[in-house]
Amino acid sequence: MTYFTKKHFYLLLLLLLILVPTIALAADTRIPLEVAIGKDTTTMGLSDYISKLYNFVIGTIGVVAVVMMMYGGIKWAAASGNSELVGTAKQNIVSAIVGLVIALTAYTLLNTINPALISTAPIVPPNPNPAPATTPANSTAVIGQNCTHKSQACFLTKYPELSTKEGTKARMVYIPFDDGLGHSAQMEVFDEAQNNFAFAFAEIKEQNEIYANSDPSLTYAIRFPETYVYSYRASVGDSDCLSTHAFGIAIDVNPSTNPYCAKSDACYEEPPDTNMCKTLAGCDLPDWVINAFKDNNFSWGGDWNSSKDYMHFEWNAYQSCKL
Repeated sequence: MTYFTKKHFYLLLLLLLILVPTIALAADTRIPLEVAIGKDTTTMGLSDYISKLYNFVIGTIGVVAVVMMMYGGIKWAAASGNSELVGTAKQNIVSAIVGLVIALTAYTLLNTINPALISTAPIVPPNPNPAPATTPANSTAVIGQNCTHKSQACFLTKYPELSTKEGTKARMVYIPFDDGLGHSAQMEVFDEAQNNFAFAFAEIKEQNEIYANSDPSLTYAIRFPETYVYSYRASVGDSDCLSTHAFGIAIDVNPSTNPYCAKSDACYEEPPDTNMCKTLAGCDLPDWVINAFKDNNFSWGGDWNSSKDYMHFEWNAYQSCKL
Protein backbone atom coordinates (compact mmCIF):
# COMPACT_ATOMS: atom_id res chain seq x y z
CA MET A 1 0.00 0.00 0.00
CA THR A 2 1.54 3.31 -1.05
CA TYR A 3 1.69 6.36 1.20
CA PHE A 4 -0.89 8.09 -1.02
CA THR A 5 -3.31 5.19 -0.65
CA LYS A 6 -2.78 5.01 3.09
CA LYS A 7 -3.39 8.72 3.49
CA HIS A 8 -6.72 8.48 1.74
CA PHE A 9 -7.62 5.35 3.70
CA TYR A 10 -7.00 7.17 6.98
CA LEU A 11 -9.05 10.16 5.83
CA LEU A 12 -11.90 7.85 4.84
CA LEU A 13 -11.73 6.10 8.21
CA LEU A 14 -11.89 9.44 10.03
CA LEU A 15 -14.90 10.55 7.97
CA LEU A 16 -16.71 7.28 8.64
CA LEU A 17 -16.06 7.51 12.37
CA ILE A 18 -17.53 11.02 12.38
CA LEU A 19 -20.46 10.46 10.02
CA VAL A 20 -21.77 7.10 11.24
CA PRO A 21 -23.11 8.31 14.60
CA THR A 22 -24.50 11.44 12.94
CA ILE A 23 -26.45 9.27 10.50
CA ALA A 24 -27.67 7.22 13.44
CA LEU A 25 -29.41 10.24 14.93
CA ALA A 26 -31.62 10.49 11.89
CA ALA A 27 -32.66 6.86 12.09
CA ASP A 28 -35.99 5.60 13.39
CA THR A 29 -35.39 4.68 17.02
CA ARG A 30 -38.44 2.46 17.12
CA ILE A 31 -36.93 -0.32 14.97
CA PRO A 32 -36.42 -3.29 17.34
CA LEU A 33 -32.92 -4.80 17.14
CA GLU A 34 -31.66 -7.43 19.56
CA VAL A 35 -28.01 -7.97 18.50
CA ALA A 36 -25.43 -8.30 21.25
CA ILE A 37 -22.60 -5.76 21.10
CA GLY A 38 -20.04 -6.55 23.74
CA LYS A 39 -22.03 -6.70 27.00
CA ASP A 40 -25.04 -4.94 25.49
CA THR A 41 -27.78 -7.44 24.71
CA THR A 42 -30.64 -5.01 24.14
CA THR A 43 -31.25 -1.92 22.05
CA MET A 44 -34.04 0.63 21.87
CA GLY A 45 -33.81 0.93 18.10
CA LEU A 46 -31.56 1.45 15.11
CA SER A 47 -29.92 4.67 16.32
CA ASP A 48 -29.26 3.13 19.73
CA TYR A 49 -27.81 0.03 18.05
CA ILE A 50 -25.51 2.06 15.76
CA SER A 51 -24.39 4.23 18.66
CA LYS A 52 -23.51 1.19 20.76
CA LEU A 53 -21.77 -0.43 17.80
CA TYR A 54 -19.80 2.78 17.20
CA ASN A 55 -18.57 2.91 20.79
CA PHE A 56 -17.72 -0.79 20.65
CA VAL A 57 -15.71 -0.26 17.43
CA ILE A 58 -13.86 2.72 18.93
CA GLY A 59 -12.93 0.62 21.95
CA THR A 60 -11.85 -2.27 19.73
CA ILE A 61 -9.66 0.03 17.62
CA GLY A 62 -7.97 1.23 20.79
CA VAL A 63 -7.25 -2.31 21.97
CA VAL A 64 -6.00 -3.42 18.55
CA ALA A 65 -3.78 -0.34 18.27
CA VAL A 66 -2.14 -1.06 21.62
CA VAL A 67 -1.62 -4.72 20.68
CA MET A 68 -0.09 -3.70 17.33
CA MET A 69 2.27 -1.26 19.04
CA MET A 70 3.38 -4.01 21.41
CA TYR A 71 3.78 -6.38 18.48
CA GLY A 72 5.86 -3.81 16.61
CA GLY A 73 8.00 -3.27 19.68
CA ILE A 74 8.64 -6.99 20.02
CA LYS A 75 9.53 -7.26 16.32
CA TRP A 76 11.89 -4.31 16.67
CA ALA A 77 13.60 -5.85 19.69
CA ALA A 78 13.93 -9.17 17.88
CA ALA A 79 15.26 -7.62 14.67
CA SER A 80 18.85 -7.75 15.94
CA GLY A 81 19.84 -4.76 13.85
CA ASN A 82 18.28 -6.05 10.62
CA SER A 83 17.30 -2.80 8.91
CA GLU A 84 14.47 -4.37 6.91
CA LEU A 85 12.86 -5.95 9.99
CA VAL A 86 13.36 -2.75 11.98
CA GLY A 87 11.66 -0.78 9.20
CA THR A 88 8.70 -3.17 9.20
CA ALA A 89 8.41 -2.95 12.98
CA LYS A 90 8.50 0.85 12.84
CA GLN A 91 5.78 0.85 10.20
CA ASN A 92 3.59 -1.37 12.38
CA ILE A 93 4.00 0.99 15.31
CA VAL A 94 3.36 4.12 13.22
CA SER A 95 0.25 2.61 11.63
CA ALA A 96 -1.10 1.62 15.04
CA ILE A 97 -0.48 5.11 16.42
CA VAL A 98 -2.14 6.75 13.41
CA GLY A 99 -5.19 4.50 13.74
CA LEU A 100 -5.44 5.25 17.45
CA VAL A 101 -5.10 9.00 16.85
CA ILE A 102 -7.83 8.89 14.20
CA ALA A 103 -10.21 7.04 16.50
CA LEU A 104 -9.54 9.37 19.43
CA THR A 105 -9.81 12.44 17.19
CA ALA A 106 -13.19 11.35 15.84
CA TYR A 107 -14.46 10.59 19.34
CA THR A 108 -13.18 13.89 20.74
CA LEU A 109 -14.64 15.93 17.87
CA LEU A 110 -18.07 14.35 18.23
CA ASN A 111 -18.03 14.71 22.00
CA THR A 112 -17.13 18.39 21.61
CA ILE A 113 -19.76 19.09 18.95
CA ASN A 114 -22.56 17.21 20.69
CA PRO A 115 -22.10 14.49 23.35
CA ALA A 116 -25.39 12.96 22.23
CA LEU A 117 -23.70 11.82 19.01
CA ILE A 118 -21.65 9.23 20.88
CA SER A 119 -24.10 8.44 23.64
CA THR A 120 -26.15 5.27 23.75
CA ALA A 121 -29.12 7.29 24.96
CA PRO A 122 -31.58 7.67 22.08
CA ILE A 123 -32.23 11.02 20.41
CA VAL A 124 -35.89 10.53 19.73
CA PRO A 125 -37.97 12.08 16.93
CA PRO A 126 -41.70 12.69 17.38
CA ASN A 127 -43.85 9.60 17.06
CA PRO A 128 -45.79 9.88 13.77
CA ASN A 129 -48.57 7.78 15.31
CA PRO A 130 -48.65 8.90 18.92
CA ALA A 131 -50.70 7.24 21.58
CA PRO A 132 -53.29 9.40 23.31
CA ALA A 133 -51.85 11.61 26.02
CA THR A 134 -52.28 10.27 29.52
CA THR A 135 -53.72 12.63 32.10
CA PRO A 136 -54.02 11.66 35.77
CA ALA A 137 -57.55 11.07 36.99
CA ASN A 138 -57.22 13.70 39.71
CA SER A 139 -56.02 16.49 37.43
CA THR A 140 -58.12 19.62 37.18
CA ALA A 141 -59.37 21.35 34.06
CA VAL A 142 -59.19 24.74 35.76
CA ILE A 143 -56.18 26.71 34.56
CA GLY A 144 -54.84 29.33 36.97
CA GLN A 145 -54.52 32.97 36.07
CA ASN A 146 -52.42 35.90 37.27
CA CYS A 147 -49.37 33.85 38.15
CA THR A 148 -46.71 35.91 39.92
CA HIS A 149 -43.91 33.34 39.84
CA LYS A 150 -40.85 34.84 38.17
CA SER A 151 -39.81 31.53 36.63
CA GLN A 152 -43.17 31.07 34.93
CA ALA A 153 -43.27 34.67 33.73
CA CYS A 154 -39.79 34.23 32.26
CA PHE A 155 -40.64 30.87 30.70
CA LEU A 156 -43.82 32.17 29.07
CA THR A 157 -42.00 35.25 27.81
CA LYS A 158 -39.41 32.97 26.24
CA TYR A 159 -42.04 30.54 24.94
CA PRO A 160 -45.28 32.55 24.63
CA GLU A 161 -46.99 29.75 22.74
CA LEU A 162 -47.01 27.70 25.95
CA SER A 163 -49.61 30.01 27.50
CA THR A 164 -52.40 28.10 25.74
CA LYS A 165 -53.24 24.43 25.57
CA GLU A 166 -53.09 24.47 21.78
CA GLY A 167 -49.68 26.10 21.94
CA THR A 168 -48.30 23.51 24.33
CA LYS A 169 -49.60 20.65 22.21
CA ALA A 170 -47.75 22.06 19.22
CA ARG A 171 -44.44 21.84 21.13
CA MET A 172 -44.91 18.32 22.50
CA VAL A 173 -43.15 15.25 21.09
CA TYR A 174 -43.44 11.59 22.02
CA ILE A 175 -40.47 9.61 23.32
CA PRO A 176 -40.42 6.06 24.73
CA PHE A 177 -39.85 5.33 28.40
CA ASP A 178 -38.79 1.68 28.81
CA ASP A 179 -37.79 0.77 32.36
CA GLY A 180 -35.88 -2.34 31.23
CA LEU A 181 -38.22 -4.60 33.19
CA GLY A 182 -40.92 -5.06 30.59
CA HIS A 183 -42.83 -1.84 31.28
CA SER A 184 -42.92 0.94 28.71
CA ALA A 185 -45.00 3.85 27.46
CA GLN A 186 -44.79 6.87 25.20
CA MET A 187 -44.16 10.08 27.13
CA GLU A 188 -45.36 13.42 25.75
CA VAL A 189 -42.64 15.99 26.49
CA PHE A 190 -41.54 19.52 25.54
CA ASP A 191 -39.42 19.29 22.41
CA GLU A 192 -36.47 21.24 23.84
CA ALA A 193 -36.33 18.95 26.88
CA GLN A 194 -36.68 15.67 25.00
CA ASN A 195 -32.98 14.80 25.12
CA ASN A 196 -32.84 15.36 28.88
CA PHE A 197 -35.80 13.03 29.32
CA ALA A 198 -34.35 10.49 26.87
CA PHE A 199 -31.00 10.37 28.66
CA ALA A 200 -32.67 9.96 32.07
CA PHE A 201 -34.98 7.23 30.76
CA ALA A 202 -32.07 5.40 29.14
CA GLU A 203 -30.05 5.58 32.37
CA ILE A 204 -32.93 4.04 34.34
CA LYS A 205 -33.37 1.30 31.75
CA GLU A 206 -29.67 0.46 31.73
CA GLN A 207 -29.40 0.38 35.53
CA ASN A 208 -32.49 -1.81 35.86
CA GLU A 209 -31.05 -4.26 33.34
CA ILE A 210 -27.80 -4.41 35.30
CA TYR A 211 -29.60 -5.00 38.59
CA ALA A 212 -31.93 -7.56 37.01
CA ASN A 213 -28.87 -9.69 36.27
CA SER A 214 -26.92 -9.00 39.47
CA ASP A 215 -29.42 -8.27 42.26
CA PRO A 216 -33.11 -8.10 41.27
CA SER A 217 -34.02 -6.67 44.68
CA LEU A 218 -32.40 -3.39 43.60
CA THR A 219 -34.54 -2.94 40.48
CA TYR A 220 -37.27 -0.32 40.37
CA ALA A 221 -40.31 -0.81 38.17
CA ILE A 222 -41.98 2.21 36.60
CA ARG A 223 -45.76 1.99 36.62
CA PHE A 224 -47.66 3.25 33.59
CA PRO A 225 -49.94 5.12 32.99
CA GLU A 226 -49.53 6.30 36.58
CA THR A 227 -46.17 7.82 35.65
CA TYR A 228 -46.72 10.74 33.29
CA VAL A 229 -45.26 14.00 31.95
CA TYR A 230 -47.74 16.17 30.08
CA SER A 231 -51.00 17.36 31.60
CA TYR A 232 -52.41 20.80 30.85
CA ARG A 233 -53.59 21.93 34.29
CA ALA A 234 -52.99 24.36 37.11
CA SER A 235 -50.28 23.86 39.68
CA VAL A 236 -51.32 21.84 42.72
CA GLY A 237 -49.50 24.23 45.03
CA ASP A 238 -50.69 27.45 43.35
CA SER A 239 -53.84 27.52 41.22
CA ASP A 240 -52.85 30.95 39.88
CA CYS A 241 -50.06 29.28 37.91
CA LEU A 242 -49.83 26.60 35.29
CA SER A 243 -48.26 23.35 36.40
CA THR A 244 -44.89 22.57 34.86
CA HIS A 245 -46.64 19.45 33.56
CA ALA A 246 -48.61 21.80 31.31
CA PHE A 247 -45.31 22.68 29.63
CA GLY A 248 -44.21 19.05 29.30
CA ILE A 249 -41.08 19.65 31.39
CA ALA A 250 -41.93 17.68 34.56
CA ILE A 251 -42.50 14.01 35.27
CA ASP A 252 -44.27 12.37 38.20
CA VAL A 253 -42.86 8.90 38.87
CA ASN A 254 -45.10 6.33 40.57
CA PRO A 255 -47.27 8.90 42.42
CA SER A 256 -49.13 6.28 44.46
CA THR A 257 -45.96 5.43 46.40
CA ASN A 258 -44.22 8.82 46.21
CA PRO A 259 -46.73 11.39 47.48
CA TYR A 260 -47.01 15.15 47.44
CA CYS A 261 -46.74 16.44 51.01
CA ALA A 262 -47.54 19.94 52.21
CA LYS A 263 -45.45 21.18 55.10
CA SER A 264 -48.34 20.51 57.49
CA ASP A 265 -48.75 16.90 56.34
CA ALA A 266 -47.41 14.00 58.37
CA CYS A 267 -45.56 12.68 55.32
CA TYR A 268 -43.45 15.85 55.07
CA GLU A 269 -39.87 14.87 55.93
CA GLU A 270 -36.41 16.09 55.04
CA PRO A 271 -34.66 13.40 52.99
CA PRO A 272 -31.24 12.33 54.30
CA ASP A 273 -28.11 12.57 52.16
CA THR A 274 -28.23 8.87 51.26
CA ASN A 275 -31.22 6.61 50.72
CA MET A 276 -32.88 9.92 49.96
CA CYS A 277 -36.38 8.57 49.59
CA LYS A 278 -36.49 4.92 50.63
CA THR A 279 -35.92 5.73 54.32
CA LEU A 280 -39.02 7.94 54.40
CA ALA A 281 -42.54 6.78 55.11
CA GLY A 282 -44.62 6.56 51.96
CA CYS A 283 -41.74 7.06 49.54
CA ASP A 284 -39.96 4.33 47.60
CA LEU A 285 -37.71 5.94 44.96
CA PRO A 286 -34.16 4.52 45.16
CA ASP A 287 -31.26 6.97 45.02
CA TRP A 288 -30.16 5.78 41.60
CA VAL A 289 -33.51 6.69 40.03
CA ILE A 290 -33.43 10.13 41.66
CA ASN A 291 -29.86 10.64 40.46
CA ALA A 292 -30.72 9.51 36.93
CA PHE A 293 -32.92 12.58 36.64
CA LYS A 294 -30.61 14.89 38.57
CA ASP A 295 -27.72 13.86 36.32
CA ASN A 296 -29.73 15.02 33.33
CA ASN A 297 -30.63 18.52 34.49
CA PHE A 298 -33.76 17.82 36.52
CA SER A 299 -34.52 18.97 40.05
CA TRP A 300 -36.32 16.71 42.52
CA GLY A 301 -39.43 17.74 44.44
CA GLY A 302 -38.09 15.93 47.49
CA ASP A 303 -35.50 18.70 47.85
CA TRP A 304 -38.10 21.46 48.08
CA ASN A 305 -38.62 23.34 51.35
CA SER A 306 -42.18 24.69 51.16
CA SER A 307 -43.53 21.23 50.35
CA LYS A 308 -42.26 17.80 49.37
CA ASP A 309 -43.26 16.36 46.02
CA TYR A 310 -41.40 13.07 46.10
CA MET A 311 -42.79 11.85 42.77
CA HIS A 312 -41.84 15.03 40.91
CA PHE A 313 -38.84 15.82 38.70
CA GLU A 314 -38.65 19.11 36.84
CA TRP A 315 -36.42 20.37 34.01
CA ASN A 316 -33.97 22.86 35.54
CA ALA A 317 -34.24 25.25 32.60
CA TYR A 318 -37.56 26.37 34.07
CA GLN A 319 -36.37 27.53 37.50
CA SER A 320 -33.16 28.94 36.01
CA CYS A 321 -34.95 30.70 33.14
CA LYS A 322 -33.21 33.83 31.89
CA LEU A 323 -34.19 36.00 28.96
